[in-house]
Amino acid sequence: FGGQAPEGKKFSFGLAGVSGTAEGTQWCTEIKFGRPQAEATLKGYPAIYMSGWPVVLRLTVQGAADPTLVEAELTLAETGGVVKLTGELFGPSLGILVWRDDQRRPQAATMAEYNRRYWKALAGVEIPAKTRPQQFPIIDRFIGGDDDRRAWQEGIEQLQRAGFSAIMLPPSLPVRDMLVKAGGRRTAWAVYNPPGYAFDFDPKVTPEAIGQWAQQQAKPYLEAGYARQDMAAFAMSDEPGWYYPSIFKSLQDNPAAMARFHRYLQQQRLQPAELGASRWEDVGPIGRSQAKDLPSRRLFYWTMRFFAHDSARHFAVCTRALEAEFYPGLPIFTNWNFFSGRLYVPGPVANNADKQSADAAMGGHDWLEFGRLRGGTMLWTEDWFADSKAYQWSFYCAKLRSAASKGGVEFGGYVIPRTAGDRQDGIVQKVLSVVGSGGKAIKYFVFGPEYNFPGNCYSERAAVLPQLAEAHRMIGAAEDVLWPGKPPRSEVAILAPRSAEMWDAKEIAVTNQIQDATNNDLNRATVDYMAEVFDLYLALQHANIPA
Repeated sequence: FGGQAPEGKKFSFGLAGVSGTAEGTQWCTEIKFGRPQAEATLKGYPAIYMSGWPVVLRLTVQGAADPTLVEAELTLAETGGVVKLTGELFGPSLGILVWRDDQRRPQAATMAEYNRRYWKALAGVEIPAKTRPQQFPIIDRFIGGDDDRRAWQEGIEQLQRAGFSAIMLPPSLPVRDMLVKAGGRRTAWAVYNPPGYAFDFDPKVTPEAIGQWAQQQAKPYLEAGYARQDMAAFAMSDEPGWYYPSIFKSLQDNPAAMARFHRYLQQQRLQPAELGASRWEDVGPIGRSQAKDLPSRRLFYWTMRFFAHDSARHFAVCTRALEAEFYPGLPIFTNWNFFSGRLYVPGPVANNADKQSADAAMGGHDWLEFGRLRGGTMLWTEDWFADSKAYQWSFYCAKLRSAASKGGVEFGGYVIPRTAGDRQDGIVQKVLSVVGSGGKAIKYFVFGPEYNFPGNCYSERAAVLPQLAEAHRMIGAAEDVLWPGKPPRSEVAILAPRSAEMWDAKEIAVTNQIQDATNNDLNRATVDYMAEVFDLYLALQHANIPA
């Protein structure tokens, strides 16, 4: 306990609500884990999201100090077998996994011991530190589900071997020490959204509040011993979007936001009369059902454009706040899942509560405008498609590169290894498509392990790790050219449709025909002109003509 013999100290051990006590080095009283505890465990996280084994348990040690060495013996009632468990804790929790093997025999182990099945894929794979990418942020995340130093240390070391240049880790001094011990220095972090989600319509979301939020992101990392430059990338928002008509009220309830709305319309050289009103005080946001004549159609169109614009402006403010707390140019990105790049999707799609409203729709960012307004220092999307569609990254990157050039920023993307493996070296093609297109960062979503973040991880496909290592080796070997390099400007361009989408399915009162969020089949649930953009790009790609 804390590096000293625990003589005279009393301890309480807990497992699924059942506890036992001990003194000094003695064994604690027996903890019985039976059906009630099993049923309660299966109703909690992560079990409710797991489709099978293992079941995650945590043995807690009240008042643990760093390091606390724990020994436990787990008896399996079905077989009578005894499993010896040990942990070196820097916190109160030792993860224990329970599962059945291929012969349906019950098994148990600590997380550290269980994870070693993943590292077998990396046997014989080693990207030496001097040949790993040094400039490109090549990022993955190890999720330690307990406080066992062995689990964290081995996880960090194994990913380092595969050539990642940064490991996404929590702001913890012990965990940072393990990263340094493994030869690493850089980390990354992510939040779901900045203050206010997609807008600053809430009066509490002031520039001062945004500044304080940015400080709160940086402070724990600085306190854990990281330098500001050690933050390799920061994910500021994941899959943002908003719903119409409910967002109208948030705008109308904020006088400052309404003033911004009116200024925006004036910047489009519009006057109240052209929008069907006699004065600006009478001009408010309207939905698709109200666009019936020329003035109301103008107002509807520019209402939709305003929301995309104002959200990008808000993200730009949050980006500058993060740069001020970390460093200028920190890769800060918002991950988009509108793969056609729509700013407007008609109908009550996704989780819109106004299912029967004729004004129901979903809004998102205009990639080109977001880049121009510098909503992030790095533009970003994700794949979630099989290796057989790896070529689609070229299309995404062409759009990201065009948008990034508007604001002098960069771009990158999430590559999803859990969808990979159907084609030899397919994931290598995905990674190199991004970098070869001018992308300056890759973040894998996400190693895991799966039992700590179910539905998102590729640990159960650890066989792809050597392929990732090969991609990293190739990037590292050519980094002196790739990092400063930019693809030559093509002589061929495709006009991005940005205005027509507001009028899609206008003749259908409540439509559900068009999907963009998470739809990576760009010829399905879309409209002809959006499909034409992708198909024309693909035809040019087949003809070896960049666009």
